[in-house]
Amino acid sequence: MSIKKDLPFNITDICQAFNIRVEDFAKLVQKSNTLNTEAVQDISVADAVPKFLKWFQDKVDHGRKSSQSLKLYQGYLNKFLSFMNDKYPGLTVMQLNENYVHEFLQLYEGRKKADALSPYTVNNVTAIFRSLITYCFKQRLISVDSSRDFEWEKTTTLPKYFSPEELDQLLKASLQLINGYRSYAILSFLAGSGARIGEALNMRISDVNFQEGFIFIPDGKGNKPRHIPLDPMVRDILLDYLNITGVKQITSSMAGYLFSKDYGEKRLRKITREAVEKMFRKLVLKLELNPEFTVHSLRHTFSVNCLRNGMPLHILQQILGHTDLKTTGIYTKLFPKDILEELNRYFPFQFGKLMLQTLDEEDDNEINS
Repeated sequence: MSIKKDLPFNITDICQAFNIRVEDFAKLVQKSNTLNTEAVQDISVADAVPKFLKWFQDKVDHGRKSSQSLKLYQGYLNKFLSFMNDKYPGLTVMQLNENYVHEFLQLYEGRKKADALSPYTVNNVTAIFRSLITYCFKQRLISVDSSRDFEWEKTTTLPKYFSPEELDQLLKASLQLINGYRSYAILSFLAGSGARIGEALNMRISDVNFQEGFIFIPDGKGNKPRHIPLDPMVRDILLDYLNITGVKQITSSMAGYLFSKDYGEKRLRKITREAVEKMFRKLVLKLELNPEFTVHSLRHTFSVNCLRNGMPLHILQQILGHTDLKTTGIYTKLFPKDILEELNRYFPFQFGKLMLQTLDEEDDNEINS
């Protein structure tokens, strides 16, 4: 193959000097010219999101991603598509920036100012859009990887958590809502178990061993199953809630959702994350609590108080489902019964007494009314 171009040097001599064939040199030059003349690649957000979610679903199917993460990604990205189609139709992935995301979050979270958004929420969504952009770049759907332009929000060293008095207020106020028994059960469970909101809402009745006092979480973060202990007072609250909602006798074969919109034993419709967050924000606003509190703050409350009361870090690590290779937790795996014994020794802020106090006050109010 010949290269028809007048050059001040001999191509053949160069190829012989470097021991390469003229044909190979010609292919290299042609490939270089092709790369230099390629058009900038881009794709609309409307087209990219379905491709990305399908890729993510494939990862879940092969056990490489968590179904909980998929649901979180689907929730935010599908709502972002609706927001974008209304306000910015035709927006491309390479046009995406933090301004669009923050504007979307203000509407989605119902906040008037960007600084009212919790760093935890912003960082969650930042991670989602970083992943979307990185996927598009690796799939050669865009020419430039701008994922790092989405910066992380700075967070305080200590997560926001409830004091015993604030938690007491929250639980009492939840009983006054419509379907207050359900709200009370959900919040009590989150504060008394340390479970993530997604884990709790996906839980089936059969996942709870009421006799032994354990809960099985089959699909935790990172697609890792684990057992967590069930505090006796939280267990009684759940049993009362199930009884009120039509579950008179519990069997191990009950596959219905623990927290369900349905009455009875089938319980096919679970409570949505959005419904719980809306209920939670309503209570925080009514009680004039710290506006930075989120549903996840109940998990922080459990964690911080466990550590304050002396629970070993590796025990708490297993209950929360954290993975950290820098800790010794990986070498000290315990059976569920061992974890339950540790929880009974170190359970934070006397949760059972707090529950009893709340229930006693409710009974007094009924007697006096």
